[in-house]
Amino acid sequence: MKIRLNTLLVALVFLCSWQLSWGYAADVTVTIDGAKEYQTIDGFGGAESGLLPPASMYTTIFDDLGVSVLRFAMFAYTESLPDQPGDEARDNDNNDPFVIDWNGVATVILDKFAPLLKAAQSRGVKIIGTTWSPPAWMKQNNLVESSGLFQPGYEDELVEFIVIWVKGMQMYHGVHIDSVTIQNEPDNLPPWPGCKYTAAQITDIVKRLGARFQAEGITTEIHAPDITSLNHFITYGNAICQDPDAKNYVDTLATHPYGTDEYNPDNDIPLWVAAHNLSSVCGKNLWQTEFAEPGSPTVWSHSLLAAQHLHNALVYGQVSAWLNFQLYKTSGGGGGLIADDGTPYVKFHALKQYYRYVRPGAIRVSSVSGDTDIMVTAFNHQINNNFTIVVINRDTVDKTVSFNMNNLTPILNLNVYRTSVSENSVGLGSISVKANSFTFTLPGESITTFTGQLVDPQAPPQAPTGLKIINLS
Repeated sequence: MKIRLNTLLVALVFLCSWQLSWGYAADVTVTIDGAKEYQTIDGFGGAESGLLPPASMYTTIFDDLGVSVLRFAMFAYTESLPDQPGDEARDNDNNDPFVIDWNGVATVILDKFAPLLKAAQSRGVKIIGTTWSPPAWMKQNNLVESSGLFQPGYEDELVEFIVIWVKGMQMYHGVHIDSVTIQNEPDNLPPWPGCKYTAAQITDIVKRLGARFQAEGITTEIHAPDITSLNHFITYGNAICQDPDAKNYVDTLATHPYGTDEYNPDNDIPLWVAAHNLSSVCGKNLWQTEFAEPGSPTVWSHSLLAAQHLHNALVYGQVSAWLNFQLYKTSGGGGGLIADDGTPYVKFHALKQYYRYVRPGAIRVSSVSGDTDIMVTAFNHQINNNFTIVVINRDTVDKTVSFNMNNLTPILNLNVYRTSVSENSVGLGSISVKANSFTFTLPGESITTFTGQLVDPQAPPQAPTGLKIINLS
C-alpha cells in the first residue's frame, strides 16, 4: 500500500509539473529572440526629494524593492535660507562663481542627505542629483519655495551651486554623485519649488557645466533636459543635440512622461517612439526620471497601469532607466511607494516585478507576443549569467501562454514571482524549461516575472529538478 501511495503521489506531482510547464494548449504564443538586442539597462528606482526616509527603510528600498538608481534633490539651501526671500550679499558663498568659499556654504544641508546616499553607494546604486530650485537670488521671484523664472546673468553661479553639491558630497562624506541635471522640469512653473528656463538657456548652462567639470577633472555625468512631458522633450532635446558642444557634454537624455492621458498608457506609444528616435540620432541613452501617475499607489488597477507605462517606455522608448517619483514620503503624498509605517503600497509590488529582478547591465532582447493584452519584456544579463522575462496580462481573464526562446544559452529552470489584485510579490517556486520552451497560465490583471540562470554548455549535466519524490513511509 505504501509503495502504491508513493507511486500515485509521484505521478500526480509529475502530472501537475508537466501541465504547468509544457502541457496546456496555449491561448497565446510569445517568441523571444536573444539575437535581437536593444538597450542596456542602467537601472530602476525613484526619488527622495524632500522628506528623507529613516534608516529603517533602507533595507525595504534597496534590498527588497531592488532600487538601483536613486534620484535626490540638491537643495537650494546650501546658498539660501529656508522660507525666506533671497539675499545675494547674505547667501552667496562669495562673489566669484569660479572659486568656492566653503565657509560660506551651509554644508549642514549636505549632511542631511549623506546617510541615504552613503547607503545607496554602499550597495552600488547609481546616484543622480537634481536641482528643484536654484538659490532664491538666482530667480526673478527671489524665492525658493515657489516657482519663478531664472535670472539671466547667473549662469556661472548656478554651475557653481551644482559643483558645490558634487564636490561637497565627495569631500565631506565620500559620496560620488554619478550624474546631475540642471533643473527638474525646466519647462514648468508649478506651485512648489521650481524654476523655468528656455531651451536655449538649458543648452547654454549645460555647456558651462560641462566645461567646468572638464576643467576641474570632475567625472560626474550630466543628464538633460529632465523635462515635464514627452512633447516638450522634443523641443529641449533637439536644442541640446543640435548644439555640438552641449551634445558633447550631455551623457544621457532624460524626460518625464506627464501631460497625456495617464489612464491610457498606449496613448504615449507614438511619443515614446519619437523620443527614442531623437535620442538614437543624438547617440544618447534615454532615461525616464520621474513618473508618479496614474492615480493612487494603493489601488491595484492604477498600479497595473503604472506597470504598463513602464513596459511601453522600455519597448517603444527603449529607455535604459525608469524612476518612480518618490520612494518613501510621509503622509502618503508625492506618489510614494511606501507608507509612513514602512508598509509597501501595492504599486511597490507591481514595480518590484521589474526592479528586483532586472538588474543594471541586462540587455533587453526581442519578445513578440501574439496578443496585445500579453505585454512581454525579456532581458539577458550575460555578466550575471541570468535571463528574466516580465509579463503583464492586462486582460481580465486568465490566459495560457507558450514561451519559445531562441538564440539563447539553455535554461533549465525559472523561478516565478507574481503580483495581482490578491498577491503581493508572491514567490510561486520553480518551473522546468524544456528545449528553451515552457507554458504557463497567467491570471487576469497580473504581472509575472520569470528569472533563472543560463546554463554553461561546457558544465556537466545536472539532475532534473521538475520532479519531487515524496516519501511517506
